[in-house]
Amino acid sequence: MIFHLGGVYFLLAMCLFPEVGYRLVWDKLTAGLSGMPVACPSAKALRDLRRRIGSAPVRALFEVLAGLLARRRQECVSARTARCRSTAAVR
Repeated sequence: MIFHLGGVYFLLAMCLFPEVGYRLVWDKLTAGLSGMPVACPSAKALRDLRRRIGSAPVRALFEVLAGLLARRRQECVSARTARCRSTAAVR
C-alpha cells in the first residue's frame, strides 16, 4: 500500500498534538515552511485524509520500532550479562 508522505507526517503530528484540531495540527506541521508554497486544506479535507490513510502506517511504524527496541534491549541484556561474568571471574 502506498501512502502520501505528507499525510503520514500529519497522522504522526496528530499524536504529538492530541489536544488541538486538525487545522492547528496542520499549521504546526507546516510552520517551518514559511516562504514555500504550502497547501491549506480544510479541516474536512484533513479528516478525510486521516480516514483514507487509516492506522496501517502507524501500525507498521510501531512494529518496526518495537522490533528495533526489543533487539536493542536484548543486546543490552547480553552485554550486561557478559560484564557480570567477567567481573565474577576477577573476584
